Amino acid sequence: MLYQRIKKFTLYSFHRAGHPECEFDDFLSRFDTAEHADNINSIAAALREFAQRGIDKRRFRPGGEGPVDALLAGPGQLRLYVIPCSRNALIVGNGCFKDERRLQEVPECRNAWELMVALDKELRDRMQDKSIRWQVRADRQADYLELTGDMHFEFGRS
Repeated sequence: MLYQRIKKFTLYSFHRAGHPECEFDDFLSRFDTAEHADNINSIAAALREFAQRGIDKRRFRPGGEGPVDALLAGPGQLRLYVIPCSRNALIVGNGCFKDERRLQEVPECRNAWELMVALDKELRDRMQDKSIRWQVRADRQADYLELTGDMHFEFGRS
């Protein structure tokens, strides 16, 4: 689940069964085109800013989208769904290009958002029963938070 750590900022993503890339890499590969270059650059700049200064909630869609935030690509409609875990830890999922329609009316956006909502719920449940927890770690650069414990999730099973 660890994607990248830069000093004390930790970025997480996740793999879905049967998918070769993690959700964030899938997002990048789908939208890293000339058409979306400005949007991708804006999202990358926001992530670099988070790594330097900590997560700034003003970079997310105003009003939020439930327990999951949408990192917007400036004036574009490209959005990346994320779960801010602390000032220095962020879980990134997938995203979509959303037009003026509501989230529920854009299947690609709704699916990416619903997956992140399910992950958020599962993470909170596991943190409550202590099968997952945050640990403070240290290295030469800085102290950082690390998510530890049972990181295998299965959604949609009863």
